[in-house]
Amino acid sequence: MTQEILILQESPRIEVVFTEHDLEVRKSGSVLIKKTSYAEIKTVEFIKGNIPWITGIITMVVDLITGHGVGHWKRGKGTLELCTNAHSYSIGLVNYDREQTPMVVERINNKLK
Repeated sequence: MTQEILILQESPRIEVVFTEHDLEVRKSGSVLIKKTSYAEIKTVEFIKGNIPWITGIITMVVDLITGHGVGHWKRGKGTLELCTNAHSYSIGLVNYDREQTPMVVERINNKLK
């Protein structure tokens, strides 16, 4: 059985573990959302939080100086909402990964089709 891990946030580490038939969300090694079959998931959505424009400019300058690229770890808040047949989950993210977070939503939506 193969599994793929996508990181939503680095600190505290929040990751989604995808297997062939289900997924699991972990926060710093402990289980945040237990293994859930793709058939049980109704919807998944990522809601981006807004940050003040001055904070965005400061983040861009610091990222360029430190050599991390521009804004790889977004300074701001976002929420990943996952609704299943039994529960509704809302995971608050503070410094989410701008590349892998949309990939998580896209991957789950592809599995739902």
